[in-house]
Amino acid sequence: MKIKIGLFVILFVVTAIGSYLVVRTLQAPTPARVMLCGNQICDAGEETSCPADCEVGASPPAPVTSMPPSGVPPPKTGPVARASCGDNVCTESEKAAKSCPQDCGGAAAPGGGGGKEPPTVTPPSITPPPAQPSPAPPVTTPPPVTPPPVAPPPITPPPSAPLTVPATQPTSCAPGSSANSNCLGVLATLPASLPWTDSEILVGDVNGNGSREILMVRLVGGSRMVEAWEYTGTSFNRLFSLPFGAYGLAAAGDLDNDGKTELIAGDRSGSTINYKCYSVSGNLGSLIEDCSITLKETSSLASIRPFGRIHDIDGDGTRELVLAGIPTSSQGTSGATVFSLASQGNLSQEYNYLITNGNVGSFNIIDANGNGKPEVILPISQDAGNGTVNIFEATGINSYQSIATLPFPNPEVYQVVVGSFTAASEKQFIVIGKSPGNSYTIRVFDYVSGSYQIIAETGLSGRAVPVGALLAAGDLNGDNRDEAPNLVLVEEDCCPGQDHMPTYRIDPGSIDKIWDFHSLTTLSAGPHLMFDIDGDGIDELIQKRTPLSGGVGEVVILTRP
Repeated sequence: MKIKIGLFVILFVVTAIGSYLVVRTLQAPTPARVMLCGNQICDAGEETSCPADCEVGASPPAPVTSMPPSGVPPPKTGPVARASCGDNVCTESEKAAKSCPQDCGGAAAPGGGGGKEPPTVTPPSITPPPAQPSPAPPVTTPPPVTPPPVAPPPITPPPSAPLTVPATQPTSCAPGSSANSNCLGVLATLPASLPWTDSEILVGDVNGNGSREILMVRLVGGSRMVEAWEYTGTSFNRLFSLPFGAYGLAAAGDLDNDGKTELIAGDRSGSTINYKCYSVSGNLGSLIEDCSITLKETSSLASIRPFGRIHDIDGDGTRELVLAGIPTSSQGTSGATVFSLASQGNLSQEYNYLITNGNVGSFNIIDANGNGKPEVILPISQDAGNGTVNIFEATGINSYQSIATLPFPNPEVYQVVVGSFTAASEKQFIVIGKSPGNSYTIRVFDYVSGSYQIIAETGLSGRAVPVGALLAAGDLNGDNRDEAPNLVLVEEDCCPGQDHMPTYRIDPGSIDKIWDFHSLTTLSAGPHLMFDIDGDGIDELIQKRTPLSGGVGEVVILTRP
């Protein structure tokens, strides 16, 4: 019994020691396998260092297992894996680089004993750092671009400041006037500067307010300015003074039926003559070009001054522009050309009255024969022989014909003025001409018994004067008949060296001087016209007076005291 118990104790001790050794054996670290070239195992890193192990057909690296105790069958091999860090295989590259201590002498991977295949260790995924945006290219500031120099716009002189000239109703005759009931006194004196041969004085309603203004061109600071002066009852106010590129005013009237007066300006440039129509802007601050026409002329006609009238002469309800002395071609010189305003703003020619030679003076328009069709009456001067008075009228819309040619005793025929001279119901015209030696002729024509007849005539002597407005016509004394102030610069015994302006009353068979005026200054009397500027039923005489040699002049407005 004691022997059995002792054998049992020995067996128990041996069994316990054996189990202890087995456990210790299983817990022992797996010895690292050394990578050897020629063992037919293609270890990691042997692709280049040992091509014999890594050729096709070579065995993949065998798994390294713990040595089992005697009598324990070896574990089954798993799938062949290439050597990598963490596979318990110490490759030459890992050993040399000391890059995987767990394979080359470190602790065995967990679960790697017991003859089981070591677990596949998946290396942690490496998250690449977020891509940094490419740095923006440096901002290069382009060099400043200097624009090419721009010429400044032309400087247009601003309109002159408003100007007011007091008007005082005269109570006595003006100095130099005849002391009788028909004398005139000075209502106002306006500034003027251009020689009187440069531009006419005209009247028109440029602002459409129903009253007409005095229109003229002045030379201000070397620039031509067109001005309008309006009578207020106590003064003359300058409405505007605007730069004016043209030579002078040829006509003024409502050409486009808008209730406002257009200014017709004539100018010459080389071998051309230009006419333009201007209206004034609503604020009276600028001129607006409404129409234009450019015509050729010959050098022999360079001295012809432009004369124009605006009138409805064909009865179509719209006014035509009639210009005198417009040259045409080799056919001759135009005695007068009739234009209408086309819709596109151009002047359209309706009729051209030709003359073979001669020059046209200051013409006029009146229905002297009473047929309801105004006649255009042209004074024609001749270089050789006496001049003539040529007349044409409309026969229909845009249709015209010559109806008369009247002889005149002087070679130079200056001007035609129209009015009711012998009675308010009559429509008559006066023509003034000149012969060598400064001998003047004044003839009054009326349409009597189917023809134009001379009803009065007078002759006088005086000084030579340029072509211009020598006569005017208007009712100076309120008798409903027009008188004719005449500027012929006549020298009389009373006033040697002074301009002399007699005023005539015309009766059938006689021309009588009823009033006289002498210029008591060094200014020379120039173009003049008659117009009821103050609305009292009696016309005023508007006279431009400037030195013949240039300089500052004046426009004198004369009225009955």
